[in-house]
Amino acid sequence: MIDKKSSNQRFDDIDKAYDAVEGKGHYKYLVLAGVVTSYLCYMLYMFNISFFLIRPKAYCLKNGIWEECSYDTICDNEDEVQFYFDVPKEFNFVTEFDWYCDQSTSAFFTGTAFFSGTTVSVFFVTALSDIIGRVPLLIAGTSGMIFTLVLLICFASSYMCLLCSFLIGFFTMANNSSSFNFLADSIPLSKRKFFPSTLNIAWSLAQITIILVMYTGIHWRTMCIGIICFVSTFFIYLYWLRESPKFYYAKGKLHKAQTRLNNIAHINRTSPVTLLRSKEEEVKVTFGIRIRMLCCDKTMLINIILVTILFSVSNMTSYALQLNLENVGGDPFLTGIFFALSQIAGCFLSSLSLKWLQPKYSVLGCIIMSIIGMTGLVFTWDRPYISIVFIFFAGFGATSNDNLMYTLSGLIFPTKILGTALGTALIGTRFGNMISKPLILLGARNMCILTLFLWVGMSILPFLFKTKEKEEETKGPLITES
Repeated sequence: MIDKKSSNQRFDDIDKAYDAVEGKGHYKYLVLAGVVTSYLCYMLYMFNISFFLIRPKAYCLKNGIWEECSYDTICDNEDEVQFYFDVPKEFNFVTEFDWYCDQSTSAFFTGTAFFSGTTVSVFFVTALSDIIGRVPLLIAGTSGMIFTLVLLICFASSYMCLLCSFLIGFFTMANNSSSFNFLADSIPLSKRKFFPSTLNIAWSLAQITIILVMYTGIHWRTMCIGIICFVSTFFIYLYWLRESPKFYYAKGKLHKAQTRLNNIAHINRTSPVTLLRSKEEEVKVTFGIRIRMLCCDKTMLINIILVTILFSVSNMTSYALQLNLENVGGDPFLTGIFFALSQIAGCFLSSLSLKWLQPKYSVLGCIIMSIIGMTGLVFTWDRPYISIVFIFFAGFGATSNDNLMYTLSGLIFPTKILGTALGTALIGTRFGNMISKPLILLGARNMCILTLFLWVGMSILPFLFKTKEKEEETKGPLITES
């Protein structure tokens, strides 16, 4: 039954129009489901890297008897020791690409290659997200990932792994930031503090699912086929989803914004409303205006710099732990589950903290948790059960901070430049991400000490952070084009 309360209402405030067509709210849940599917494209291959690189049990010939032997026994005498694995050659990357003793190649050809792809991609995503829209990028990212995984499955080799890791990172970068932007732009203002957190919660739940599936001992190709089947469901949601009215309204395309708003009203079973053009929306936002909005407002520039630094260290810490689970002292599957649980707790509690605390104190709390975690890991990385406790603390702090940066970005950056501002911050994170997997080559203790120093150094940053409720669009001389 159509809700008549919103009939014939006219709005020059896009957020009030969103509230008027909210009705039963079905559309926002379709957006969330579609965005979760698309967003997970970014992590499904990346998180599997650790499990594709787990060293299987090896057996060596000693005195005419085959006995289980260690990594050091084989790799210190690789040319002299006869050995075999308890799994077939096609089991994972280590067995298929002969990477058992080659830790550096496996690190650079997987994790570093993936994040190199995201580094190149982010320059395109940053600009295109605010120009052509979020949905086209989500489609391109999902399609590109599916194509690349098929390529890797069919033509698997060491160098094909390098190429495909790069390409998957390149394509799925579009799914990363654009998912948050599309979600933030497609739901009512009252939902924008919590709904983005559900993406990170879904991320962690997907990690647990991956761990449980990989624990069964399936081959890497089978896992990749499962990933393809899952991410393909994103295209089903496109039957209902359209580019957000807020995106077109911010660009001054009133007719398209009205059409998209009517689509939401239809799905939510409410009557359409009429959008009017506000004075602020009459100005076309050019590339030059975006740059000035980013760089010529002192508060905006400080926020971008701080978000970039906080994002970078959080990302590097998370990925250094996630992508090196096979090197931790305890069982990588059990450790991975606890790490994922720390992320769920971090997402949930960091979002709630914004209701009780000022953002700077929420961010500071995350930093303290990470300091505790990394301090403990300096001394306990090789200890099976104690290390899990400190990995939980480190994961909680890093994920909480990462979640807060995404959430606060949606509140402090205007829609006109949200994609550009967030993309600019993400550019800085790419370089830390590229070295996150190879950091283990420094030794686990040194990796933890380096990360700890970075967190300690960041403890002052929350007090420099400038936050304010977004005045929806920047006003004044910054949006006049000479």
